[in-house]
Amino acid sequence: MNVEQIGDFGRARASDYSGQVVLISNVCDEIGAGVARDLASMNAIVGLCGVDKKALQSLFTEITDRGGRAIALPISTAEAVSEVVDDVYTRIENIDILVNNLGATADCGIAELSVHDFKNNIDSSLVRSFAFLREVVARMRSRGYGRIINITDLSYLGLAKKGNLAAAHAAIFGLTRSIALETAPAGITVNTLVKGDMSAADMSVSDAEKIAKRIPVKRIGTVADVVHAINFFSAKSTAYVTGQTLFVCGGMSAYFSMSV
Repeated sequence: MNVEQIGDFGRARASDYSGQVVLISNVCDEIGAGVARDLASMNAIVGLCGVDKKALQSLFTEITDRGGRAIALPISTAEAVSEVVDDVYTRIENIDILVNNLGATADCGIAELSVHDFKNNIDSSLVRSFAFLREVVARMRSRGYGRIINITDLSYLGLAKKGNLAAAHAAIFGLTRSIALETAPAGITVNTLVKGDMSAADMSVSDAEKIAKRIPVKRIGTVADVVHAINFFSAKSTAYVTGQTLFVCGGMSAYFSMSV
């Protein structure tokens, strides 16, 4: 599937990604898909990675039909990441920004969570995310430039029945800092965006209102809130910010003593 471009896309935006290639490691959830749509509307060439081929093709078609530029990149395992990144470089010869969107997992208490399922969860989120970091950093280093944003979840702080999610996302917290220090001299920044409660298509109005009541800002988060933070971290002018964690959570992280 080739890169496609059809006309002009979307409304005028404050941010412009013209000429920049953004690889998104997981576009098969609402946040990943929403980020892809928004960055494409800001003239980025978006590399769309995901395990659900049908959802991937649908998003690719939606973006290109509206004049965006995209590549659909099906992926199944961490071992396949190298081939995916090679494919991007063969077709576009560059990756400026990596948005490493860790996937969510179903809530599960420790009594119901088998060792096998736990390992599969770690492989599908943490290990795959590391594989993207490893492959992309190597290529960014040769250019002396890159922006990497890891998207995680407030669950990394430790919430009931989210041990599998907490384990994977907490590991990204330390991994971000380690890789940021290693790549800083090469002009590559690595930061973490921690999202809070986000609106979803299958969420009822009453459920959204109930969740909003316990959020300090009294509203639920949106894809736009996430994109604003990505715009900050991915800007060329944000070269002095690396190894940091930004909470996009409406103030919820203030309730946790370890939200640093």
